[in-house]
Amino acid sequence: MDIAPYIADLLRQHDEVNVPSLGTFCKKKKTGFYDPKKQTFFPPSHGIIYKTANDNSLLASYISVKKNISLSTANYFVEKFVAQIKSLIASQGEAEIESIGTLKKSEDSYELIDVLNVDDEGEYFGLRPVKELKSVAEEPVPIAPQESTVIENTIAENPVIAEPVPEEVIKGRKVSAASKILLVAASLILIGIITYLVNPKLLESFKQETNIPDRKIPAKQPVQATVPKTFQDSLAEADTIYQELTKQGFDVEKPRDTLEVSTQATATPAAPPAVSFEIIGAAFARRSEAETYVKLMKSKGVYAKIVEDMPGSKLKISLGTFNDEVSAKQELIRIQKELNKDAWIARVKPKKTN
Repeated sequence: MDIAPYIADLLRQHDEVNVPSLGTFCKKKKTGFYDPKKQTFFPPSHGIIYKTANDNSLLASYISVKKNISLSTANYFVEKFVAQIKSLIASQGEAEIESIGTLKKSEDSYELIDVLNVDDEGEYFGLRPVKELKSVAEEPVPIAPQESTVIENTIAENPVIAEPVPEEVIKGRKVSAASKILLVAASLILIGIITYLVNPKLLESFKQETNIPDRKIPAKQPVQATVPKTFQDSLAEADTIYQELTKQGFDVEKPRDTLEVSTQATATPAAPPAVSFEIIGAAFARRSEAETYVKLMKSKGVYAKIVEDMPGSKLKISLGTFNDEVSAKQELIRIQKELNKDAWIARVKPKKTN
């Protein structure tokens, strides 16, 4: 199995990816530059560098989810990939890793030549390389000496002279414009007179529509607010009713003027803390790795969460939570068969809180 594409995928999501027993590949920002050979401006991008670091199981967990295999099987493929890289470096002095670069042997470690990086697939922070645009200056069309001499002689012999416009023509234009305005105004007045002679009521109806009398809006009557009855008023009203019923011969109990209220609260016994049965499928030393594994499992539709109350230095990942052990054992059989054969059941008691 080729592990290099999975390393490149994880580098698009994280700043660094560790390959156990080999080292760590980290993203490094590159500034924009101009390539004179290609005559192209390249925008800022990401490169890849190599460094030594502690081992972790993030790569194996990612492969386990992507290929739907167990974690132990994924670790086996990673170890086989590392052994192949080291063998190529020992025999040829270097090993090419697809989409990452070429790994070479240095004094006491390795050195990465970043030939291909994650930005070669079109990231570049949303930008693209731009070719340099060269503007071609327009050169004047040369004229033969004989042609230029003929043109100059023609212009000298036949000069163009602008003739002045007579004043009478200018005055005539001004008079014609004023006469047009007067003609339009006279036409409008004549139309108004003819309309009035034909239908005089039209002008009167227009006056009636324009002279609309002001209508007064009646003032709203103030709403009388109802004054709430006090406790003493209620007692007085009840006493009046009592006296009226007594006169009519009814045996009625006199209203009381006190109200007894009990303020003692009854304590409710707290329910004992429940015990849960968690199906543990993985464990991580770093919280970022545990959260990444949970997201990967949820993207495949598998329930997963970090169990906070379990002892130990590593964070355990639960693939199933149950209130009884029988149900947990039934689900464990399915998880060991389909997801991770190394899964196991943990009995978790919640921490006591004061």
